[in-house]
Amino acid sequence: MKISLRVKLTAAFISLALLLILLFSFVANSLLEQQFTAYIVNRLAQKSQDLVTLVNASYQDWGRVWYEEGMHSIGTNAMLDGLILRFEDADGKVLWDARTHDDGMCSSILEQMAVNMQEHRPGFEGGYQETLKPLTDQGITIGYLAIGYYGPYFFSSQDLAFLGTLNNYIVWMALLSSLASLFLGQWLGWRVSRPITEVIGTTEKIAAGNFGSRASCKVNTRELVDLTDAVNRMGRSLEEQERIRQRLTSDVAHELRTPIATLQSHLEAMIDGVWPADTARLTSCHEETIRLAGLVGDLEQLMQFENQIQKPHFKTVDLDDLIRNLLRNFENDFRRKSIRLSYDGSMETVECDPDKISQVLVNLLSNALKYTNEGGQVKVRLSGSPEQVQVTVEDSGIGISEADLPHIFNRLYRADQSRDRQTGGSGIGLTIARAIVRAHQGVLAVKSRQGKGSVFTMTLPRKQA
Repeated sequence: MKISLRVKLTAAFISLALLLILLFSFVANSLLEQQFTAYIVNRLAQKSQDLVTLVNASYQDWGRVWYEEGMHSIGTNAMLDGLILRFEDADGKVLWDARTHDDGMCSSILEQMAVNMQEHRPGFEGGYQETLKPLTDQGITIGYLAIGYYGPYFFSSQDLAFLGTLNNYIVWMALLSSLASLFLGQWLGWRVSRPITEVIGTTEKIAAGNFGSRASCKVNTRELVDLTDAVNRMGRSLEEQERIRQRLTSDVAHELRTPIATLQSHLEAMIDGVWPADTARLTSCHEETIRLAGLVGDLEQLMQFENQIQKPHFKTVDLDDLIRNLLRNFENDFRRKSIRLSYDGSMETVECDPDKISQVLVNLLSNALKYTNEGGQVKVRLSGSPEQVQVTVEDSGIGISEADLPHIFNRLYRADQSRDRQTGGSGIGLTIARAIVRAHQGVLAVKSRQGKGSVFTMTLPRKQA
């Protein structure tokens, strides 16, 4: 059975809250019990000491003689606090005894204390205890006060009522906290699950082919914002890929239509006897087949690189020597077009496939040659750092418009102004170049302004992972 994230978060929040409440209640109750017990013991000791002080002061008020009515009054009041007194003189003779005065009352007090302690703390072991305190007057012992009680300590009815009230407060606080946890858990679960549910809905729409769907995140939780952004990026990427796929299909059909139509018309004319099947006609058909084979070969090569079928053969290469050799091959072409070609670089070794990197550089130099007007210039620079090497090809040519710049690495893309069928080739050279550089774990980037020229930068790591 599948359980929603909202239910799980709510249950987890409530469980954690209840656990903390129970733990707090247990600790609070234990500490309260300990502290209250210590308070009762101290209060009992304090009452005993107060009784001794009271009897000593009363003895002086009685004219330093034992006054029976006074002892009766003190003993009776003490029974109200659960204490049973017995007065003795200095020789140990009993002057007044609460048990003798009212044994039934004393027994009832002890029984009530026993019941209180057993109800509050079942199994509590206690019984009658008595403490004998000396009575003095001017440093002379004048008698003894025996203080009896249910020990080692006891809780009165008022004490139990006080503890009961505190426990009730704790229970009510636990109940209110549980309700608050329930509502807070529900709110938190809704708060977290709502954007996730929206993201799920968006991904389902994208999976159904609606690549324009986007999710919105109205919370500031970093993970949820990142999740929403990732799904939206995926949607934009798929939308762009779908657009590229549609355009690629159209472009491939367009690229193949012209040479196939030319071949078809030539062959039909020769079959019908309109044109003679001479060398010139057959050469024209052969050129069209070569063009078709080149386009198919470029597409196949791109597919192999993008699918990592055709992996580079790495070895340590001096890029400076490689670039200088390539530039020598281009010198005459640049000279015929009156374009100044310059190079700035020194020895920089890198792990690469020299044939594939040469293919990239040939493509960049060929483009610079094509799209730079007579009298322009092309600068090639080689520089390096401990981790990577950069090769820059900068021209003063016609440049690339802002609208075309993001698409120049796409398959079969040609800017209308600068990449026509006569000079632009198949429109797949830069796509293959970028695939080769990516296979080397590098980056091929471009900066350009229309009418100002372009700068292509190839960045390669010195060593392959």
